[in-house]
This record gives sequence, structure tokens and C-alpha cells, in this order.
Amino acid sequence: MINCILPGRVGEIARPVILKKKDNVPFSTGLATVVAERIFDRLLEVGVLTYKCAGFVDGDGDALMIGPPFIITENELDFVVNAIQEAVEDLLG
Repeated sequence: MINCILPGRVGEIARPVILKKKDNVPFSTGLATVVAERIFDRLLEVGVLTYKCAGFVDGDGDALMIGPPFIITENELDFVVNAIQEAVEDLLG
């Protein structure tokens, strides 16, 4: 909502600051959520469906699930991998 009020996507920086003040979430963790959301947004724009996952049986690690997992062709998989690479490069410059 802050992005609607402030110019230049400043709201995306406001979220980690608010999380730090309100819930004592480290700034880097809050910023990582912003980066991840921007990547997921970019992938959705080009038609790649992704699912955010966190917490495995042992409680460690995160995952990026890409669907559909069992019926994807090699060409489609190449498209997905290239789209992920482009999304990350677009975000990080």
C-alpha cells in the first residue's frame, strides 16, 4: 500500500524497515522477501508458475517449486530456467 503513496517503489524498502521495528525481523530478511516477490512477479509475467516453499522435514532451507512438475518437456524446462535467470538478472541489474 505504501507503494501507492510513495514514488519509485520506495514502499518496497519500507517493508523491511517496518518488519524490523514491529516484529524485530532482521532488515536483510525483510529485504529478501521483497526480492523474492519481485522475482516471482517477473516469472508470472512471462507465464512461469512458481510456488514459494519454506521449511522442510528438518526445518531448514527454502525451495522454489515450478509447476507442472511431471509433464514438462525439455524445451519448456529450458524456457523456465531462462526465465528465472532473466528475472534475477533484471532485478539485480
